[in-house]
Amino acid sequence: MKIKKFHTDLFISVLVIAFFFLSTNAYAQEESQGIDLSSAYGATVEAVNVGQGAEPDEYNSARSQAVNATSSVANAIIYIAPEISSNYQAMLESDTLPQDMKRGLYGMTADGVYAMYQSQPLVNVYAHLAEEWVPGYQSDTAIYAAISTGPYDSGYDELMNVGISTLWAQVRNITYVFFIVIMIVVGFMIMFRSKIGGQTLVTLGNTLPNIILALIGVTFSFAIAGFIIDIGGLLMVILADMLQGASGYEDLVTLESFGSIFRAFVPQGLFQEALPSGDFGSKGILGILGGVGSGAGIIAGIVAAFTGSAIITTALTWGLPLLLILLAILGVVTFGVFKVFLTLIKAYIGILIGVITGPFQIAMSAMPGKGVSFINWMKSILRNVLVYPITFAILNIPGVLYSLNGGEVSLPGPDKLTLTQTQVQMDQGMGFVNNLLIFILQIFVIFAASKADKYAQAIIPPTTSQVAGNAVAEAKQALSGIPLVGSLIK
Repeated sequence: MKIKKFHTDLFISVLVIAFFFLSTNAYAQEESQGIDLSSAYGATVEAVNVGQGAEPDEYNSARSQAVNATSSVANAIIYIAPEISSNYQAMLESDTLPQDMKRGLYGMTADGVYAMYQSQPLVNVYAHLAEEWVPGYQSDTAIYAAISTGPYDSGYDELMNVGISTLWAQVRNITYVFFIVIMIVVGFMIMFRSKIGGQTLVTLGNTLPNIILALIGVTFSFAIAGFIIDIGGLLMVILADMLQGASGYEDLVTLESFGSIFRAFVPQGLFQEALPSGDFGSKGILGILGGVGSGAGIIAGIVAAFTGSAIITTALTWGLPLLLILLAILGVVTFGVFKVFLTLIKAYIGILIGVITGPFQIAMSAMPGKGVSFINWMKSILRNVLVYPITFAILNIPGVLYSLNGGEVSLPGPDKLTLTQTQVQMDQGMGFVNNLLIFILQIFVIFAASKADKYAQAIIPPTTSQVAGNAVAEAKQALSGIPLVGSLIK
């Protein structure tokens, strides 16, 4: 097991290091040149033939295997991120290619993250209460159409369109019938002088308030959930105002696309020394992979920055090894995107399920000794809502602190904790190595954001029964068997 873990850690470390060394700061370019993947075939064939002592253009089995291997890697890159190809514009203009092939695995995943972040189940509390309690209310009548419902109209409309309000109403009506059973059970417990926990006697005085509160909670559970979600939206606004007001930091990270996150975290000037030409025109995360302007490879530029050898600069070109590294980088990026995507989707589904099953969970608080069920339900909704502000804060606070410090980072920490008066001062103007270290620190922030649900649980610990806890553990164990993504569900 230790050897397997070592190999896994070594593999991930190699991928991450390769990802860093192939990164550039070329997000400012307006148009993408892309990579001419066809140039990799000639370079790979020549490398294989020369390496085995044959003529550069000789046809043999080694040449065929090299072409097949290069083709497989190039195809995989196109499946994951077609925009990296120099022929991407032709793919977009094609009328026969489906949309998923034009977007690729990376693009489809980024679209999913954007949809999850922008389509939170926000509830218009006022409109819901009016629909429930005002006779003849219609949201499009002249009386109510003039009422401004704020920025959450689309969220409320989305909930109505997916039928969550209808499902909640059905569960609420069934729960009202369940209250009859609860009151009958409580009546018998009072008659037979039952005790809660063997000590507290069940009486009308300690059960009737719980029943009344549970009835009120069931009736207004949809509105309560909406109010909790509105609190999460308020936290988002407060965080954005605090972060911008404290440092004047205007480039707050949003999940407009996953590439926008990387644009915010890649330090400007990271590869200016290694790649002074700046001829890398892709946008988003693929911009750090870059294109090749004059035929010289990225690795050649980095080597030339340290050696100054023109021979090395002109000799290294795109071939199968570099394509393999590129494929590995895309794999690491996709892995990170999936972790963020799963974190958001778990919070989204948790909110929806909490709203739908809320009436039944609240009704359980009417049972003697189960009064905390109402509180636990609200904590569960709030815990899922907090995932979004926590993710937003994790992605933005490091950039704000970096801005407040004038673009400098002191390592390894404060003087009092390191017992030293001399620290390593790093900023983006102090060379390639310092910029690379800053970039590594920033990348860790991105993966920390995928643990937002764990931080929410630490802030509001779940309080479930042993039976419920066992059920959740068994569900997670079953989900972990899903191919590819099962290992991400913890």
